Amino acid sequence: MKTQKEIACCPKCGEPVQGTYMISGAEWFCVSCKHSGGMFYEDRKEHTPELKKRQKLLRAKFDKLCKDYIPPTAFYGKCKLCDERNEHHILHASDKDKEKSKIAHDKLLG
Repeated sequence: MKTQKEIACCPKCGEPVQGTYMISGAEWFCVSCKHSGGMFYEDRKEHTPELKKRQKLLRAKFDKLCKDYIPPTAFYGKCKLCDERNEHHILHASDKDKEKSKIAHDKLLG
């Protein structure tokens, strides 16, 4: 028997959450209420076209919010220094990029 698809939703506000490992200790993040949590702590709702559309809209907002955010423990495939030095990107990011990352972090987590 085929199982119904489900969408992960925030246990606080019920909106679809975004899967992410960008924020320390959070495997998901809710753009609507800024709540986050671990892998097994989100609610699941039945997949509907309306909920899927809402999820896509919130994903676009999430991507815009975190565009400049540099996670503290991330390597970037497009960065030669990450590969050459085998170090996290934040350790060799420019001061301008670090400032943009801080602003993005503050927008994400308030």
